Amino acid sequence: MGWLHQLTDALHLLAGGFWIGALVLLALLLRTPPPRELLLRLSSRFSALGVFAVVLVVATGALNALFIVPDWGHFLGSAYGRTLVGKIMPVAAMILLAVVNRSLLTPRIRTGEQAVADLRRNVAIETAVGALVILAASVLGTLPPPS
Repeated sequence: MGWLHQLTDALHLLAGGFWIGALVLLALLLRTPPPRELLLRLSSRFSALGVFAVVLVVATGALNALFIVPDWGHFLGSAYGRTLVGKIMPVAAMILLAVVNRSLLTPRIRTGEQAVADLRRNVAIETAVGALVILAASVLGTLPPPS
């Protein structure tokens, strides 16, 4: 099982790094947006890859939690458990923002400048929240799992 945990951990880090790194690039792109048709194509491609990354982050995160947390009864009573919840909450917020971006704002890019401005704002917020996730992940790396 050790190799499987290492694999899920590596995939979790790669998918999370891709998601947050791509958000940074998208935020930079949206500072001076390209023409609408190009922006629509780019955001559609980003969205498809983003969905894959998010699914991979959630799946590997859940598997990693199963590998690391041997006793769920003491989970929230530990600093590790509370920090993990503190990491999951902003990830959930990022997913919610991503759903809004993909479902509501991206389709409206054709119709007006406000959708682009709203998308720019949401991507900036999602990127900032991603920084909180990275902070929580770094703290988790210093804590012993609950026993």
